[in-house]
Amino acid sequence: VSTQSTWDIKMEKVDQSNDEILSRGIYEFLIFSRTGQMLYRVDYTKKEEMPLSHRLKLIFGLIWSLKSFSKLMASDEKKQMQKFECYKTANYMMHFFEVPTGLKFVLLTKKTKKREFVPSMELLYVSIYV
Repeated sequence: VSTQSTWDIKMEKVDQSNDEILSRGIYEFLIFSRTGQMLYRVDYTKKEEMPLSHRLKLIFGLIWSLKSFSKLMASDEKKQMQKFECYKTANYMMHFFEVPTGLKFVLLTKKTKKREFVPSMELLYVSIYV
C-alpha cells in the first residue's frame, strides 16, 4: 500500500532536477491551506537558515499582510478586484496565486522584471491540483 498522496504522485510527473529548476531561478514552491497550514513544499536551494515552522509563519504572515494592505489602499470600487500577485526585494521575488477556496500557491524566485510565474501557477492548479 502506497503512502504517497495523489498530489505527490501528480507532482512526480512534472518533477525536474534541482539544477534545472535553479537555473530557471526558482528557489522554493509552497502551497498553503486557507488557514495557513502548509500542504506542500519543495525547497530547491536546500538552505535552512531558520526553523521551518518559523519560516512558514513568516511567509504566511507576509502574504496575509500584503493582501490586507493591497485591499486597504484600493479605492472602494476596486476593492473586489484588487489582488496581490507578487513583490520584489533586492534578493528575490515572491509570486502569489490564490484560488477562491483559499488555497494559496507561493513561489520564491530570483528577481525578474515581470510577474511571469503567476500564470504558470494558475496552470499548475488547473492541470494538476483540480
